[in-house]
Amino acid sequence: MRRRRGSRLVPVGRIAMIVALVLLVFSVVWIRSSVVSLEYQLSSLEIKKKELMREAKTLGAQRAGLVTLKRLETVASADGGLMFPDRMKVVYVKNQRDRGAMTAAFVPADSGPRVVRE
Repeated sequence: MRRRRGSRLVPVGRIAMIVALVLLVFSVVWIRSSVVSLEYQLSSLEIKKKELMREAKTLGAQRAGLVTLKRLETVASADGGLMFPDRMKVVYVKNQRDRGAMTAAFVPADSGPRVVRE
């Protein structure tokens, strides 16, 4: 009796399995390298975030120092000759829409600039 050899599909199946296994290994390696690359990018972005937060704190402290009332007062009085007004020279205007027309006249200069309403 003659022995029959296996069909030719067996070597093709083995080759297909080997190719699939190689592709699987390469895909796993590619995914791992992508994850490592993303981790490096994430760590560099976290470092940049910390630097920017530190810079924001520094700038906030500088701003607080520049905007203090005492500093503004000294700069305004030294550079522009500005000073706080006398209380007698301040004019307060009220917003009253319901009362109709109002007139205002200044009192003569000898008694100071005050607003008189009728």
